Amino acid sequence: MTVTVTEIGMIYVQKYLCVLLFLVSIVWSTLSSAQSSEIETEAELLVQQESLAQQLFQDPANIELMFAHASVSIKLRDYESAITTLERLLIFERDLTRVRLELGVAYFNLGSYAVARLYLNQVLQDPALPDDSRELVASYLSAIDARTAENRLSVVVNVGTTYATNANLGPADDTVTIGGVPGFVLLANGRSQEDYGARILVYGAHELDMGRSNDDSWNTDFSLFALRYGDVEQGNTVAARVRTGPWLNLTDESNGLRVRPYYEGSYLNSGDETVYFGNFAGAEVVTPLTEDWLGFGDFSVGYLAYSTDREAEDRFGVRFQAGAAVQPLRGFIGRVSLISEYYDASEDRNSSIEFGGRLSGQYSYDPMLDFISARWALSLFADARYRIYQSADSFIDPNRTRREFDARGGLSHLFAIDRNFGVQLDVEGFFRDANIQNFDLDNQSVTLSLQYRF
Repeated sequence: MTVTVTEIGMIYVQKYLCVLLFLVSIVWSTLSSAQSSEIETEAELLVQQESLAQQLFQDPANIELMFAHASVSIKLRDYESAITTLERLLIFERDLTRVRLELGVAYFNLGSYAVARLYLNQVLQDPALPDDSRELVASYLSAIDARTAENRLSVVVNVGTTYATNANLGPADDTVTIGGVPGFVLLANGRSQEDYGARILVYGAHELDMGRSNDDSWNTDFSLFALRYGDVEQGNTVAARVRTGPWLNLTDESNGLRVRPYYEGSYLNSGDETVYFGNFAGAEVVTPLTEDWLGFGDFSVGYLAYSTDREAEDRFGVRFQAGAAVQPLRGFIGRVSLISEYYDASEDRNSSIEFGGRLSGQYSYDPMLDFISARWALSLFADARYRIYQSADSFIDPNRTRREFDARGGLSHLFAIDRNFGVQLDVEGFFRDANIQNFDLDNQSVTLSLQYRF
């Protein structure tokens, strides 16, 4: 029975949808279970807030009720309500240092740094202020200085150890197809091999205030990933990327339509050999869709300059991504995007087009531990791609054009200790199903690392 190209494509599309739905169900069930206890607490706090508001309506000068209402509002992150109550409280008790501290923190969380600085400096004038409160105020003032500076730089460094079931990303089968003939036996270092290694991940961002009233800024973000295994040299990887360009506000609103034209440079080294240098120019767009939804898009064109023996040629590329982000629940941000990429090489066997999608979410929560001063964060993602090459590779199989379906998913949990230090656990799985068995592979990895934020 002959199977057409269309039927093959439909098979892969069905696989894509099945895997994507399966990964979505995992993400949703995990987040639902993680959020259930905090959602229940939030509902209780909302009831308390409403009850206290009713009591204050009957007894508007009751200082204890004002404190209680402001405290509950802060727990709910309803900083506007907390500020309203605390400002009224200062009318009755102008010398309450505690109130000024709470106001400074509330305005800080709203991004009103000038007002926050005013209240926090007033707190420091109290000679009876305890040392721990003085240190807390100093940390907030330091954060305000960093966030309001014309030059703002943030860097995160993760250093840890990793284990992979397929460190060299080799096929699981001992035989491959060469010249259209299957059954050639792989050498030992060609098959998939497990290994342990060391990994470092550095990513950061620099923001330069352009001094304009509409908050335009020049932003540069960068990342460096380095992985080195103990035995499997083919799995050693170094990848670097930098993207720079101005974020331009196209409306009078601070959260309106924004566009960022950019240049992006990239570098990839695999198996201790340079694979390519990349140069792309493009533009990002971000715009609010509704009160909860934010739309985004990214389009770029450029080229990859390959330098490996079999692929020593430049590839012209076009990349497109569009999607939306939503914050349906307190502490949770979800993103969904559609992705498409096209690469044109002088040899058609290296030209390809791919399309797919990505789902991701991050949930931050209070660990409820007295010795922890930062929130913990759970991140999950699911990514699926279908890739088609333009023509067959005569060296591998002159009669079949290569097609691949990739599925990737994983989770990451940051166990923060304070604003700077934390421990991060990453678990990731990758699966590739190709119509030529040479390219079938799967890999699962676990990484435990220490994190430091500058």
